[in-house]
Amino acid sequence: LDRDTSGVILAAKTKPAAGFLGKALQMRRFRKQYLALLSAAPEPASGTIDAPLRREEIGRESYMRVVAFDAPGAQGSQSRYRTLAANDRGAV
Repeated sequence: LDRDTSGVILAAKTKPAAGFLGKALQMRRFRKQYLALLSAAPEPASGTIDAPLRREEIGRESYMRVVAFDAPGAQGSQSRYRTLAANDRGAV
């Protein structure tokens, strides 16, 4: 989903706002939210995916890869999902 995304740019109008955003970024207090259209509804309709990730560089590009929990450089990652709507042709 994020493969070609290089990152988010945050801008602040004031120094206090920039400090607040910087601290929130360091403490990982941001949440990402995605909306996806699928050809088939996932089963179960909601759940949590717990999979550790590790950054791997291939040439000039870097990717996040799912790795074993005890792999060197593994970082915890948790994604919650839920189906908002579905019909007989799949998820919406």
